[in-house]
Amino acid sequence: MKGNAERTFEDAVIRTSLIAAPILMLLSGLVLPQLRGPDGTELSVAASHPGLYYAYVLLGLVGGIVLIPAVYGIARRTCLCRARLGAVGGGLALIGAALSLADWGGELVKVEMGALSTTYHDAMITLLGRFDSSARIAAPLQISGLAFLLGMILLAIGLFRGRTAPGWVCIGLIAGTLGNLAGFAT
Repeated sequence: MKGNAERTFEDAVIRTSLIAAPILMLLSGLVLPQLRGPDGTELSVAASHPGLYYAYVLLGLVGGIVLIPAVYGIARRTCLCRARLGAVGGGLALIGAALSLADWGGELVKVEMGALSTTYHDAMITLLGRFDSSARIAAPLQISGLAFLLGMILLAIGLFRGRTAPGWVCIGLIAGTLGNLAGFAT
């Protein structure tokens, strides 16, 4: 009996996250007033619209957290018929989703950098430029994006080949992932 209760809770979390993650990420993108400010950085956006920028970051962070059980659920479903695709794709997608949380942490820092007095704005722009151009920071984040994309493609292929989801769902999964990553890239 206890096993069924645990499975029911797990299924409820997965189903909720499959709906909530894309909605939260979409809302995150919708509340962001602009991607770059007059000086070419997010800092001027964070300084000009602190409430909206903070909402963008919080919605994206929560969406990223909720994405992890959603990816787990997709991987679990894929593993039913295509165990290797589910394991490899799920592993890559989960690694990418987990590392994306580090990127959202960086956005939280930008919220505070933008909230500082305008006296420090030029220094914060310089610091942000150094932060964004650092290979030690950029490499894991770039790898996480590629891992997530490849993982989600493998999961979509596994769902399609295993006949556990309609083709339009698999295409939508890939298109949604590409759209999400394209949004971050711009």
